[in-house]
Amino acid sequence: MTTITFRRLIQTAILPEKEKLAKPELLDREARWIKNRRVKGVCWPYRSAKELGWTLYSPVDVAIHPLSEIQTTMDKPEEFARLKQLTDMDEWVQKDDILLGVKPSSWYKIHEYEYEGRYRSMFIPNGEGTLEWRLGWSVDIPDDHLLLIQPIEMKDARFIVHPGLLMGTSVQSVQLHLGLPIAFEPLQPCKIIRGEPLAKLFVLPKSVLAIKSTTQS
Repeated sequence: MTTITFRRLIQTAILPEKEKLAKPELLDREARWIKNRRVKGVCWPYRSAKELGWTLYSPVDVAIHPLSEIQTTMDKPEEFARLKQLTDMDEWVQKDDILLGVKPSSWYKIHEYEYEGRYRSMFIPNGEGTLEWRLGWSVDIPDDHLLLIQPIEMKDARFIVHPGLLMGTSVQSVQLHLGLPIAFEPLQPCKIIRGEPLAKLFVLPKSVLAIKSTTQS
């Protein structure tokens, strides 16, 4: 049996949990016509899919805002200085060889947490209006497995968590600073409450990557 281990790194973190769907109670005994029994909670393919993997939760209350962004390089420092004068970006962040200018930034910059003797940012701008959202916990998986992060069902479009796949040394390296990150994109100004579901995490054997398909007609 494969075992994985979740570790809380900061007090506010909420460790992932498996979702359990309660079977809906049918309250239609006396109803003459309305017998609503074709519901998601009793559909086994839906139940099985929902209960597979682990749900990831927001570790904090956070008032999110969509980001405006400029991407540039540092080839000519004098040009960058001029660009900063021309724009009203709140913050500039170095990502590899790219500088990201983003605004607004105060809503995510206030979320810093002490870990291993220094304060670390929970949110890091990552390009195309997304941020790395570090959830404050880490996970250990067997070497022959991988991590797959997927969006969850949502009835509104307040934010997107983009899919992500991690395996090998990248699993540990991305968790060094404040735990496992997800690729998070705010779409509307709103408040996310601590404990609100954000995404699903699946741990799969690497052999799934070798699965091939054929077609027949």
